[in-house]
Amino acid sequence: MRNKFLYTIWSLMLFTIILSSCIKGENEEYEYGTDASVRAFSIDTIYGKKYKFSIDMLNNRIYNADSLPYLSDTLLHHFAIDTFTVKGYVFTGDTILRTPAYTDLTKAMNGRDGIMFTVFAADGQTSKNYRLDVRVHLQDPDSLTWGQLKDVPQGFATAALGDNYKVVSNDKEVLIFSGNEQCVYHAALGNGTGYTWSKDNLNGVPENVTWSTALHFGGKFYVNTDNGEVYSSEEGVNWTKSEALSGQVKTLLVGMTKQLLAIQTIDGKDYFCHTEAEDVAWSTGTEVPAGFPTEQIQSTLTITSTGVEKATITGMPLTHEDEVVPWFTFEGNEWAALDTETMACPAMGHPTIFSLDKTFFIFGNNFEDMYYSPSALTWGKVTRRVLLPEALKGKANYSSTMDKDKFIWIVISENGNNQLWRGRLNRYGFKR
Repeated sequence: MRNKFLYTIWSLMLFTIILSSCIKGENEEYEYGTDASVRAFSIDTIYGKKYKFSIDMLNNRIYNADSLPYLSDTLLHHFAIDTFTVKGYVFTGDTILRTPAYTDLTKAMNGRDGIMFTVFAADGQTSKNYRLDVRVHLQDPDSLTWGQLKDVPQGFATAALGDNYKVVSNDKEVLIFSGNEQCVYHAALGNGTGYTWSKDNLNGVPENVTWSTALHFGGKFYVNTDNGEVYSSEEGVNWTKSEALSGQVKTLLVGMTKQLLAIQTIDGKDYFCHTEAEDVAWSTGTEVPAGFPTEQIQSTLTITSTGVEKATITGMPLTHEDEVVPWFTFEGNEWAALDTETMACPAMGHPTIFSLDKTFFIFGNNFEDMYYSPSALTWGKVTRRVLLPEALKGKANYSSTMDKDKFIWIVISENGNNQLWRGRLNRYGFKR
């Protein structure tokens, strides 16, 4: 009896509590949120790929960090916004936006007026205005764009460069060494839009330097003379003889990350040799095989799929008179020819090799054609995108280098009419 009485009292108390809560809930006003921020935004796929849009809460901007691909601007005149997530609702002009919403996104493209959205919070009063900016590549990222530099060093255009000169770059500057003038023109590498040039006389270097051998390695510039001596310089102006490296050096070959490679003549025979930054003398490798180029060496460094650095060079004389044969090495002691019986790169004077995005390219004197290869073994003629400047066709006596920003520099010396050209794949110049 006692238990039944307690159960009845508990039931009445519980009913009272529930009834009181219900009455209180009916009399209370519900508080709506004041959050007018954008939680997510996206547009439909472009060529099957989704591009991420960022939301700048501080400046109330919506934008894509990675630009939409080349030619996608032709699709944006009537394009879907498929995600616009907010706590309340969105107005564009005087119209509420419901996704998917089709709109002309070209109005927001590449610095134009942008498209404005007003986001209202759930309370219907709090609001924020957001601007949509859509970034689109208007250049083909895989095209090589060239331009002749007009802001050349004073006196450079008519300087007597002859054929004893070389353009070289390091992480800070691009330099043009002139043996005829015994001077160096140099400019700091910047944003690629303009350069301030200086001209300095060379100090401490003899006149019999073969400037075509000049290269950069381990924070210094190196060059060898026609009697086998080696000189080095930290900034390219003041030079000193390297006693440890001098002596029967036929030519410097390439500066790898950790090794300087060269050819040295010992007892009338040519041998590959190398030195590391902390070494004081050459280490001798194998004998240089017949057909190996020893003049006008051009090199490019790549990393293999296993993470090993690889040096690939071209030069003169040609290994075979009817084709360009690149040579490669991993450590400098031994080299191998990338020779093939089919699909070889046709013969050309002063062949220059460089690499972009795991593809090798070769061009040479007369600037007629460019050839490409994924392996530097079999070659095909480039017919579009990565092309040479039309204005250079027929010209020779040039020097070329690629700087840290992947600009290709070409210096042309032709009867006192010197030109400076620069080219780069568009994708390397796209801003994020």
